[in-house]
Amino acid sequence: MLRSRVSAQPRPRVSRARAGDDRIRGYALQVIRDRILARDNGMCQCARCKLDGLPRLASIVDHVHPLWAGGRETDDN
Repeated sequence: MLRSRVSAQPRPRVSRARAGDDRIRGYALQVIRDRILARDNGMCQCARCKLDGLPRLASIVDHVHPLWAGGRETDDN
């Protein structure tokens, strides 16, 4: 048995900015990564390494405050 369709108003699409939508990618990201590693002399800047007092070489550059938690794409983050 066929059901009748209820005519509903289409919902307007709302553009919601999600964290990470305006992330830096590609060559621009590599330039920033290289600049940050040079600034820190290639050393890890995570809280654990700082608390341990053991210098470790950094293999990645990550955000202090994650983008999903409102962090920004800036050198100090």
